[in-house]
Amino acid sequence: MSTLLRRTFLQKTLLQQTLLQQTLLQQTWQTLMAHRMKSMLAIIAIAWGVIS
Repeated sequence: MSTLLRRTFLQKTLLQQTLLQQTLLQQTWQTLMAHRMKSMLAIIAIAWGVIS
């Protein structure tokens, strides 16, 4: 029984680590996309100012 409990605990721990890694990856991706969007908006604003 203790082996089964240990295995279940390890599986749960691995699942939590995997979910945490996915969450961190998603947050990193969202941050990169937000910075990219800000850069694009800045370029558009500069171009708009030059054109007008």
